[in-house]
Amino acid sequence: TRGMSNDTSTIERLEVTKSHKTLGVRLEPLGIFNDEFEFLLKKSKAFATRLQASSLGSYDSLTFYRTSFLPGVGYSFPVVPLSFNASKQLQIPITSVLLNKISFNRNFPRAATYGPLCYGGLAIPSIYVEQGIAKIGLIMRHMCSESELGKLLTIALRASQLEAGVSWDILENTEPIP
Repeated sequence: TRGMSNDTSTIERLEVTKSHKTLGVRLEPLGIFNDEFEFLLKKSKAFATRLQASSLGSYDSLTFYRTSFLPGVGYSFPVVPLSFNASKQLQIPITSVLLNKISFNRNFPRAATYGPLCYGGLAIPSIYVEQGIAKIGLIMRHMCSESELGKLLTIALRASQLEAGVSWDILENTEPIP
């Protein structure tokens, strides 16, 4: 029923392997995000096609990448775990087109493409790095706001610190213990 009315509605039962779009993200109870990855890949290719067909110059192409592509594809980054290879697959279609648009060979080395300007790179944001930033941002927002999720994250972090059994903060030093 809904609210005060006596109208009934049927809740459809889904298999645990079937994803469901919820708040813009395709979630699956098993924690496998294949449907979301396929959706993001299709979206990435569509953005690449739009950019390639446009008459945008170098500056405007970079602006398109930062203001349209990254927010459009990166909406689900805080909650969807993408592997390095999956991120790379999402990045490939748009990067080749973007490099052409800014007058670089589409086979320009990716280390230089995503590298910082101070080391001779182009400083084009990498999807894999942007995903990590989004996840850290989500954790920090919740922990600083002391929301219920923030409290749970703090408890989990403290428990992990105890389990690690080391004196330094586990988020400060991420080198493997010998």
